[in-house]
Amino acid sequence: MKVIKKAVVASLLVTGMSIGVVGVSAGEAKAQVCKITYVISGVGRSTKQSTAKKRARIKWRIKARLLHGTRYDGWEDAINRSYSCSKKWGVWRCRARGKPCRS
Repeated sequence: MKVIKKAVVASLLVTGMSIGVVGVSAGEAKAQVCKITYVISGVGRSTKQSTAKKRARIKWRIKARLLHGTRYDGWEDAINRSYSCSKKWGVWRCRARGKPCRS
């Protein structure tokens, strides 16, 4: 009986790892389903870098929603998130990049 339980637990762990398990805590697992391609936002512009990043995130969410639906538009749920920013003539230009996920 113990061997069967161990086999079931092992197969569940392998399955969980193949879809990506994040935020594991005290007996609770949150599985994410992620797209394999990146979504890259349009350019967010502002004189402040933080505002340019925020605008890029908004554009990322809009693009992710258009491509994959509302379940995949959460920047917080995306994996491999990053920004690419540059400043020219006092204006920050940023793009947000990430793989959309749903949980």
